[in-house]
Amino acid sequence: RAMLARSYVEAEDAAHAERAARELASRDPSSFPLVFDAIRLHLKLGSAEDATRLLVWATEPALAGRHETALAELAQEILARDREQMDVHRLLVRIYKSQRDDARLRAALESLADAAEVSGDADEERRALTQLLRLAPDEQGQRARLEELGGPLLDEEEEAARKAEAEAPSFESFMLDNNSTPPASEFNWGQAAEQQQPPEYADASASFS
Repeated sequence: RAMLARSYVEAEDAAHAERAARELASRDPSSFPLVFDAIRLHLKLGSAEDATRLLVWATEPALAGRHETALAELAQEILARDREQMDVHRLLVRIYKSQRDDARLRAALESLADAAEVSGDADEERRALTQLLRLAPDEQGQRARLEELGGPLLDEEEEAARKAEAEAPSFESFMLDNNSTPPASEFNWGQAAEQQQPPEYADASASFS
């Protein structure tokens, strides 16, 4: 299968090269370089959309296989031909965020914001600008643009994290309910001490509880 995929790449048969590479990679994750070759072939033949589609398909397993560098390089090649591929912009942001590469992340977010503005995707632009201002809070131009769009907007992962945090039960919610003992600030410890007497047991073998 690997030989077949390489033959299709050399013959510049993009459709069959992609099919063979995908089948092989599905069985053997170490074969992802052949998928990358098929992506480059799509680019060579002038189809940034097909290259993007295949790159998106390869993203999750390729990231699991630690192919971030190759993915980032391919994403840059696609954007060099078509700056409006939003999925590719998002992929670069995700890669550089996972690598904690703030310099490249900032550049990727700026590119994402610009592409979103051109395409008229206000929410995507707001999300990108929100993240940019965390990296560079003194950028007044970006801050003004964000306010013009309606203010900060979290991405899906951040929204999910914030929702989970808001829904997480607190210690007090476990310990107290409407019929339970009031909080410590309202509890009369002196009165409780007077009312509570130590239990008396017949012998030392009595149950602790």
